[in-house]
Amino acid sequence: MGNSESTLKTSAMHDQHAAAALAEAKRTNDLLANIMLLTAGTALLTAFLMLRKHPAALTDQTG
Repeated sequence: MGNSESTLKTSAMHDQHAAAALAEAKRTNDLLANIMLLTAGTALLTAFLMLRKHPAALTDQTG
């Protein structure tokens, strides 16, 4: 095997590893985005339900 052929195989292997790492990073990013959306949705739902139960929480209570 020539030196250039070995270099090409090594380069291809590095490209495969880089592609796999990029795909894993995208999956992680998608998962984090979904967690953030779920958290924001839960916070909004909680606020909505609390204000329905205690609407006076919106008024100024400073006396």
